[in-house]
Amino acid sequence: MSVRPRLIVGLFGVIATLSISSAVVAQPRPAIGLSIDEPRAYGHVVGDHIQRTLRLQLPAGFQLERASLPSPGAQSYWLDLAVVDIRAAESSSGPVVVRLDYQLFYAPLQATRRELPALDLAAANAAGERITRRAPAFVFTMSPILELDPDARFGDPDNDLLLADAMPVRPAVAGPRRATFAALAITLFALLVWAWAAGYLSASARGPFARARVSLRRQRRAHEPPEVAKALRTVHRAFDETAGQAVFADDLDVFIAAHPVFADLVDDIAAFFEFSRRYFFAGAAPAAGDNHGLIDRLERLVQGCRKRELKA
Repeated sequence: MSVRPRLIVGLFGVIATLSISSAVVAQPRPAIGLSIDEPRAYGHVVGDHIQRTLRLQLPAGFQLERASLPSPGAQSYWLDLAVVDIRAAESSSGPVVVRLDYQLFYAPLQATRRELPALDLAAANAAGERITRRAPAFVFTMSPILELDPDARFGDPDNDLLLADAMPVRPAVAGPRRATFAALAITLFALLVWAWAAGYLSASARGPFARARVSLRRQRRAHEPPEVAKALRTVHRAFDETAGQAVFADDLDVFIAAHPVFADLVDDIAAFFEFSRRYFFAGAAPAAGDNHGLIDRLERLVQGCRKRELKA
């Protein structure tokens, strides 16, 4: 082969080699796509939580190395990483979302710049190829909660910072107390007037017919239907105690002569003694279901006798 053909073949070989090398060089290296949602860069105070949200677009076949992310816990004396939340991509082309929740424990005396640390993120594929991407630090401003004035004293009229706790004011209770006592006094007076008008406070309020009236009311509440025999005995006892001896129907004239205050009730008293005699000795009884009516009549008789008892 002559020199010229060999030169042409050599030139073609060089051109092919350069073309292959250019093709290899032209292939892009896999990289991690990164976008960051940052919090506001000012107005943070001690105790605040601030969040950074990283969206990582990983090349096909690559997985995020979790070891490249910071671990929850203290990052420095003033910064604590509370939460590391990793959400896998929802689709093959979707981003991996990493949420970092920091809490601040620094109480500056004046507005101060602070920064969240930068992150060196890494991903790898099954072939062992590893790629990295740096998330830059985030710079923000922290503000003091209180203005510091070493010369300020609690209670000092010139101190417009924190003041001592105000003493609670005692509510005015004199007026409500007087009104309460007045209401109680009026209520007690009304009760006394009612008791006096009803005869409970007079000497004769404890008389036989007063006690009989109370007893009949108790019997009505305690028994349903009321017991006729017990009610009759109660009224008989009142007449006996008034007379100082047992009173029977035949003794009614003597009783009225000794106690003329009951004279206008003689017919009602005679009817009572007649019914009692028939009930206990002849087997007579009130009409069916008329026990309440009988007790009502006995209460009216006793009430009438009691009123006259008060006049005696």
